[in-house]
Amino acid sequence: IIEILAVFLGMNDNETTQARLFIGQESMLIQIVLNYLAEVVDKVLSSTKNSKSEDPNMQRNVILSLRFVANISFKCRNNQDIMRSPLPPSRQFKSEEESDGMANRT
Repeated sequence: IIEILAVFLGMNDNETTQARLFIGQESMLIQIVLNYLAEVVDKVLSSTKNSKSEDPNMQRNVILSLRFVANISFKCRNNQDIMRSPLPPSRQFKSEEESDGMANRT
């Protein structure tokens, strides 16, 4: 579904612009995709750096998610503002804990 939306939202016409606005205002899809990307980044960063095994499905999902986020925000200030909003508190707390842990290691 994300792939279809990513391709559709990449078009530049009035209907697509209205669809971008509607999806941003009436659903949590942007936040869900951004949280998914944050989880993937956390997973990649926490994995061993010497590991050569890359999951092609994860790579494809990340690319599709990034394409979706880029296309849904194209010429749509409301959706850009949604993406600029702070992460949910539970996510912020986890990130702060991780950064504190990293600071103590250096």
